[in-house]
Amino acid sequence: GQNWRSLSVSASGAFMAAIDSITRLVYRSNNGVAELVPVETGLRVPGKVEVVKGLQAGDQVARSGNLRLSPGRKLLPETPAATP
Repeated sequence: GQNWRSLSVSASGAFMAAIDSITRLVYRSNNGVAELVPVETGLRVPGKVEVVKGLQAGDQVARSGNLRLSPGRKLLPETPAATP
């Protein structure tokens, strides 16, 4: 089976600039503060991107608002939608 990390969002939502053909930048939460980290990507399927290097299981990444982020800024956690 595939070893999918915690990035189960569209590539356009979490990934910033490309460094090369497999390396992308993401904002990872470091105690609620944004830090820009390079990650190596692998397989892509609709809605998911395999991250093979740069993140650990359980790491949280910014999914939106990345163009307004900068390293050191406070991240606001997403509130899960209430289930009826």
